[in-house]
Amino acid sequence: MAASNRTQNAGRLSWAEALSRLAHKQPEAVPPEWRTIAQIADETGTSRPHTFRLVLLLCKQSIAERRGFRILTCTRVMRVPHYRIKPGGVTQ
Repeated sequence: MAASNRTQNAGRLSWAEALSRLAHKQPEAVPPEWRTIAQIADETGTSRPHTFRLVLLLCKQSIAERRGFRILTCTRVMRVPHYRIKPGGVTQ
């Protein structure tokens, strides 16, 4: 019975292998139209907390969208939220 379990699991990943693969993801290239809250705050001259509240409102109104990109921060690859105005999102 133990031999049949080994043959069934031969093509499967172990937990350690799966977690290791997940932990070693490569950073993604962030397209230029996507910005972090800090970048938006710097561009607009507002504080980060105020910018965050306003961007959340834009996301709720479907004017802006959020996406997490894996970026290299010092020594770690982390998923960092980025935002952009949707194409056609702001109309007058």
